[in-house]
Amino acid sequence: MTIIYPKHFRLLLSFVALFTTLNTFSQGQQELSTDSLLKRISLLEQKVSDMKKLYVGGFMHVQWSASPQAGVQRVGDGPNVLVGESDYNRVGIRRGRIITSYEDKGLLGFLQCDLTEKGVLLVDAFIHLQDPWLKTASLNGGLFSDPFGLEVPFATFNLESIEKSRVIKTIFPDDKDLGAVVAIQPRAQSSLSGLKVEAGLLTGNGLGKDADNYTDFIAHLTFNKTTNRVKYGLGASLYLGKVINHKGFYEMEGKQFALAADTAKFADRIYYGLEGQMSRQLSIGTFTVRGEFVWGKQPGTSDRSVSPGLTNIITGDTYLRRFSGGYIHLVQNILNTEHSLTLKYDWYDPNTRLSGNEIGVSAFSGKGDIAYSTIGLGYLYRMSNHVRLMAYYEMVANEKSRNLVGYEHDLNDNVLTLRMQYWF
Repeated sequence: MTIIYPKHFRLLLSFVALFTTLNTFSQGQQELSTDSLLKRISLLEQKVSDMKKLYVGGFMHVQWSASPQAGVQRVGDGPNVLVGESDYNRVGIRRGRIITSYEDKGLLGFLQCDLTEKGVLLVDAFIHLQDPWLKTASLNGGLFSDPFGLEVPFATFNLESIEKSRVIKTIFPDDKDLGAVVAIQPRAQSSLSGLKVEAGLLTGNGLGKDADNYTDFIAHLTFNKTTNRVKYGLGASLYLGKVINHKGFYEMEGKQFALAADTAKFADRIYYGLEGQMSRQLSIGTFTVRGEFVWGKQPGTSDRSVSPGLTNIITGDTYLRRFSGGYIHLVQNILNTEHSLTLKYDWYDPNTRLSGNEIGVSAFSGKGDIAYSTIGLGYLYRMSNHVRLMAYYEMVANEKSRNLVGYEHDLNDNVLTLRMQYWF
């Protein structure tokens, strides 16, 4: 997504204008004066300068994936039971992003849409304002990435795993929210260089519309440092929000769900997060490790614990669970070439109060309480500045309970994915 501007554009414009002048004169038309010529050049230069402020680009993910019937693929439909697809594969556009922005005098407007065979979706639309004096504070307003942890704001075109972790895609299914966030980051010359603080208010509905009078609070504190051969960073995140209750409200009492005595119209949605990352140059290539641990309270339904979003709207009873999850991600470049190997382990326990055969014993306990872990193995090849190829295999394991039908054993739901990314 590189835009090249001619270094000697002024000289080129002068030749073009001179040629136009001579051509006009030869045809017997009125000769341009030197002042008129310079004025035209100045106007053209201004237009070129304005064009430099405009950016247009994008990327797309075209992929093929295969899995058993229980596997969850991210393109196409699920298995067709009418023709008995016990094993199935699908081809589709996972992402097709068009990105445009315009920046002028510290003010940037950013717009991003997702175009796939499923339709067109707005995924980013915000205004970014940078303070013109100290250049240490900024404000985002509109629809943008949630400033929580490492993976939520991580650009999907830079992903070194096929998708973000299960815990992240559960508590932030859309990765985005409507609202306003202020960021403060001291300049490089400051003694506090490397420190960044972000805080703001969000609607908490992802890409969905604002649906209540309550706003959620989010905060993210990070510190990043770079030495000769090592880059490292640490961070902490906080999310304090509410989810509206449309009907009954259930909380855990001991090992079972019980109707809450508090009939308040909102259930707590509270997350705490810790993160760390390190990248080091080795003789065999650059090695990178990242990790996050997230825990808190999550409202959901009886069989799902996903947060509100564009495709997930809770209209029935609300079930409040305490959860935990995280991931560890290793990436090794091969001898400083364009080839990389990646290994990722992530886990998500939607209900830390129940485990194993305790799930399914009491009323309302079910598949929404099942914990999952995934080991991902991947190969990445950066063919050019525009093309990237990835092969990724996910080995998914679920918590087992003899008291829950369908989960007496580990589901056969591993997924193989081949992806091509084109960046323009």
